[in-house]
Order: sequence, then C-alpha cells, then structure tokens
Amino acid sequence: PILFHNQAAFTKRFQDVWIKTAEHPRVGLIASNFLSRYPDYFSPAFLFFKGDQNLRQHTGHGGELFVFLAPLILAGLYCLARFVRSRPCYRFIGLGLVVYPLAAALTPDRMHSGRCVQGVVFWLLTAAIGADFLWRRRGMGRTILLAACCAGVFETGWYLRDYFGPYQLRSRSEFQANIIVALQDCFRAVGDNKTLYISASTFSPFNMIPGADFKPYFYIHLLFFGRIDPLTYQHSGIPRDRVLLYDGSITNPGLLLRCTMSI
Repeated sequence: PILFHNQAAFTKRFQDVWIKTAEHPRVGLIASNFLSRYPDYFSPAFLFFKGDQNLRQHTGHGGELFVFLAPLILAGLYCLARFVRSRPCYRFIGLGLVVYPLAAALTPDRMHSGRCVQGVVFWLLTAAIGADFLWRRRGMGRTILLAACCAGVFETGWYLRDYFGPYQLRSRSEFQANIIVALQDCFRAVGDNKTLYISASTFSPFNMIPGADFKPYFYIHLLFFGRIDPLTYQHSGIPRDRVLLYDGSITNPGLLLRCTMSI
C-alpha cells in the first residue's frame, strides 16, 4: 500500500540516477550509454585491481574481489561453460553473472560498486565451483588451489589491516567527517533544552543547499546526535525547538553553527 500511495517518492531516486542526458533522451543515446558502461563491470581492472574509485564505496586498494579468487573464478567459468546444459544451477549462476550489472549500467556513474554488489554473490559461487573443480584434479589443480588459499590469507589480512587503519583517515573527506564531528560537539555543548541553529554556510564547503528538514544532507546525524525520539520524528519531523535552519531569527536560547568561507 505504501508504494501505491507514494509512487512519486518511490521513483524519485531512480529519476536522479537514470542515465538520461536530457529531459527526453533518444532511445539510441540511452542504448549507447548503457552499452558503454555494461562491459566495465566485467573488466579485470574493476574486478581485481582498481574497483570503484569513490572512497565511500571502496577502500582504494585492490578491486571489487580479492585477486586470489581470479584462478578459482577462471576455473569456475570453465565449469559453467562446459556443464551449463546438464546442470540447471549452473545456468542460474551464469544468468546471474550476465544480468547483475544491468541496473548499474543504467546509471551515469561508471563502475559503481554499490549498484552492482549483488554480483559478488554470483562471482563467489563461481569461485566455489572452480575451487571444487581444482580440488578434484590431483597434482596441478590442487597446487593452484592451495597456492590461492595461502595468498588469500595474506591478502585478506592486508585488506583488514588497511580497512581498520589507514582507510579510516584516507576516507574522512569523502564522508564529510569534519562537519559530522562538529555536529557531535555542538549537541554535546548545547545540552537537551536548547536549540542548535545551523547556518546554511555550514554546508557551503560541500556545495550543498540545505532545506528546512536537512534532507538528504546530514539529517540522520542530527537525529542521532540530537537524540530525537523516532516517534516524534515520524510524526512531525525534526523538532524546531531542537534543530533549526538559521534564518537570522532566534526563538530559543542555543548555539549557532556556521562556517566562514576561509575554511
């Protein structure tokens, strides 16, 4: 019922990320944009070496999959091609590999990991099939599998060390950490019975123009740090006596958060 009563809200995000370049793009233009993006999601650079260059989506090291999975995936693809007619599950996995980038390729961003994350499931299933195939082949097959597993121990350890270490500092600007820390400090200073006034200048370094409800910028952080009751927010939005977009007037004692253009 929610979808039927709020169809505009349901489709708005898709309109924002659709690959259209004009109000009414030609079918040929949409098709060419799609066809230029679709192969990106199968490229070795995206899968194993570079991945998504946005640090919000990717740590900045390696690709979308671990490199040690490459020989397992190659063996798995061989199995899918060889036994696709006799095994329905292989046909399903193969179909999943073919269609997983469709939605991502219909958006303007190239090689967007968040919009094709479902493909990881099919790549891992393919790797598992390849691992089983290599294990059944004594000699060289098992040697390749054991070497890949040993490499995987080091690669995953290196990834986790980076993820919980340098990546935290490397990605701060992508997650607008400075303003989030400022909001946390402001709510700690203002207390529970005063108002936090937020100037529109606070968002100027990010080229953002906030609305009265602060959507889609940072409203979640306002709810969390302001300890706003979920029922209150669902009923009437962010309470104006708690957080208010500063327009020059003051209705309640509180604290003003603003940003100078020199920052």
